[in-house]
Amino acid sequence: MKILGIEVAVVPDARIAPERGNFGEWRPGRSQIAIDPALVGDQQAETLLHEVVEAVVSGLGMELEHMKLQALARGVYAVLRDNPAEAQAIIRGKRVVTRVGA
Repeated sequence: MKILGIEVAVVPDARIAPERGNFGEWRPGRSQIAIDPALVGDQQAETLLHEVVEAVVSGLGMELEHMKLQALARGVYAVLRDNPAEAQAIIRGKRVVTRVGA
């Protein structure tokens, strides 16, 4: 996947420690996101989005407290999940608002 124009590999890594609440990891030195392969469904997708947000924040030279980053990723994931048509329109660069009051 590309993040801020940089190719980033998304790889499974069973050594990530879910017992410590760590399900994924952004590895900037390797341009890599590692995800616990035991994750499925929403947990896997939300973890990937969390790591993507972490990579964006890092890549833009910003600092964001981890709990705030986690809340931001969770909120964006919920919006995308709950609004798939709008999410696809945004991704494809299509018009999202088509009429006043919609």
